[in-house]
Amino acid sequence: MVNQYQKKKDSKATKQLILDTATDIGASDWSSLTFQHLADKSGISKGGIMHHYKNRDELLDAIVERSLIKLKDWILEYQNVNNLKDSGMAYLHAVLATEKDERYLRTMRIIVQAVLFKAQYLNLWNNWYKENIVQEIGKSRTKSLIAILIADGIWYSETFGLSAISKEDKDEIVKYLNT
Repeated sequence: MVNQYQKKKDSKATKQLILDTATDIGASDWSSLTFQHLADKSGISKGGIMHHYKNRDELLDAIVERSLIKLKDWILEYQNVNNLKDSGMAYLHAVLATEKDERYLRTMRIIVQAVLFKAQYLNLWNNWYKENIVQEIGKSRTKSLIAILIADGIWYSETFGLSAISKEDKDEIVKYLNT
């Protein structure tokens, strides 16, 4: 990994490097992440890491927060670009259209681990989901709920590498729901 950490200590770049490295290490098993392993992989001293994140919970908070902001931005982007008033359809468009790189998938795996093992993250996820996905279901409630369920299924499938849906199949899903 290329260390972007400079002697001048750009705080934003340092935090980004810590979060990215923690995501790479913790995706398969967050509980096995140690600050020493993070320091070894990132090239930042353990003390430098602890200057920004006092413990793994603070680090996990930052990863989850960053991810939820990114997901919300994607949904809003597709809502605006496609002139969608329905957040369920915007969520589906975002899930279908967003290119998922390895870091995104690793981050989503960490979120799933957090939600499964800590009630605070389950509550955070539920609140975020209600505010950003379910809250603005449009007039076509059934269609919107179907779109949300399809998006959830695809999201989980892609996050865990269970199956890949072709672009053609994704286009067919959107076409079908738009009729």
